[in-house]
Amino acid sequence: MTASHEQDWDNYWQGRAAQSSGEALIGVGIEDNARLSAFWIQIFQAMPKTARIADFACGAGSALKHAHGAGFSDLTGIDIAADAINVLKKAIPSVKGCVSSVTSTPFIDDTFDGLVSQFGFEYAGGEKDVLATAREMARLMSPSGVFAAIAHMKGGAIEKESLVSLNNIQQVIDSNFISCAQDMFRAAYAADESLSPQTQEASLKSLIAMGQAEGKIVLWLRSAEAKGNEFARFAHYLVTSTREMFERRKMLPLKECLQWLEDMEGETMAYQGRMKSMVEAALSKEMTQKIMTVFADSGFETSEPEPFYFDPSELPVAWTLRAKR
Repeated sequence: MTASHEQDWDNYWQGRAAQSSGEALIGVGIEDNARLSAFWIQIFQAMPKTARIADFACGAGSALKHAHGAGFSDLTGIDIAADAINVLKKAIPSVKGCVSSVTSTPFIDDTFDGLVSQFGFEYAGGEKDVLATAREMARLMSPSGVFAAIAHMKGGAIEKESLVSLNNIQQVIDSNFISCAQDMFRAAYAADESLSPQTQEASLKSLIAMGQAEGKIVLWLRSAEAKGNEFARFAHYLVTSTREMFERRKMLPLKECLQWLEDMEGETMAYQGRMKSMVEAALSKEMTQKIMTVFADSGFETSEPEPFYFDPSELPVAWTLRAKR
């Protein structure tokens, strides 16, 4: 994961840590998926309750929540984002959190009996970093250790949805909606204060430009590609909220309106960065086999990577990766 993408995820986890329910792009719809739950229940049922379990690139700790619910108490979450650890500790106060890169952690050899990851360790970076993370996980595993992961799949449904989101984001960026909205607010406030022909003309021009920008987004929102997409929902929220704020502008200071639009622009760009990182993290079959080779070379018995489905009638969403001593 590049430094810019790290900042995009930092922004996301800061929002989660602050429980900013008003943020339009905070939710992650796959954390509570029933098939994911079934996968982790099966993994943890096969392990003794005394097992020391670590979640690599844990994020909100979706896998650890299942372990905690199954009665495991020695739990560690490892993530480069401190705010992700804060989110995890709110959910499981007893968990041990470690803010660290997953390519090199501060733990000694054989520290854990179970290493898990759900859409996590593959974000480590390019091939070199992902394989370094695999070696690090193998190093930390005890002689009876078990490794299990759900990882993004190249060509899978999540990557496909992320690519659609990236195209949708570009639609909003190319419309210049936020820039036009900022110009409209500035011109409208000036026209409200002064009835001079110049301010009135400038306000009218800004309204026309805004109408054209909004029209582009509305036209796209009616397209098949936008239907049901998470970012399309955000775009609808952006358009409708801007309208409402403009209608209420006499009750709002200009600075507050401009700041909200600036925040929406920042959220849009951060979401774009997160979608890019999800696409970049997606693993090819060849890459999963290289990861399994790392474990095999470290003395693990490995299983062939298998596709993971949310719906068997649709594209797979991920790979399941497993290894044990």
